[in-house]
Amino acid sequence: MTRGFAIFGALLCCVSGCISKAETTASDSNLGSTSVVPDSSPTGVNQVAFVADEPQFVRTTQKPSDLVTANDVPKTEAISFDDLNLGLEADVRFRRFMLADKRAADLIDKRVNLGGYISPTDRLKGITDFILLRNLECKFGPGGKADHLVHVLMREGTAADFTDKVVYVEGTLKLNPFHSADGSATWSIYDLHGVSVSTTPPRRIR
Repeated sequence: MTRGFAIFGALLCCVSGCISKAETTASDSNLGSTSVVPDSSPTGVNQVAFVADEPQFVRTTQKPSDLVTANDVPKTEAISFDDLNLGLEADVRFRRFMLADKRAADLIDKRVNLGGYISPTDRLKGITDFILLRNLECKFGPGGKADHLVHVLMREGTAADFTDKVVYVEGTLKLNPFHSADGSATWSIYDLHGVSVSTTPPRRIR
């Protein structure tokens, strides 16, 4: 009888041990799933925030040739009226062949910074359309040399104030001859679509 109770007790311990081991395994399994999938508790929110702060590596589909580089940014070249000089006499009509083999031909449609003097106008401030002269002796109109001046048209929202000092106008140089009423003479050859006017000379080519 005593031996029977002993055997029964041993079997009961084995069964209890299996149940405890199974519960422990299930508990470990549930703990592992909880650590992978954040719940709605504050701990879960913190886990999500921590993961979001880690570096993200995103694969791009752009080809190297499609990427924008510093070379794609327009550069501004500091020039002078010497670069625009075609050797014209006063009251001469400009023709396109006069640009051949001239430095000016390479500057058309380029971003430049040109120094000169603002030709006096009836306004002193907020000037958006003016003639930039090579020097104070140059003039626009009869008796003037068309390659010694530039017609400046400031971009909307920008303007210049009159000064008797040299100003430096930055913008895009355009070829746009303007002739006298009878067409016999050219009074200006270039337009400069200005974006800024300064009394400070450019330090370097940008």
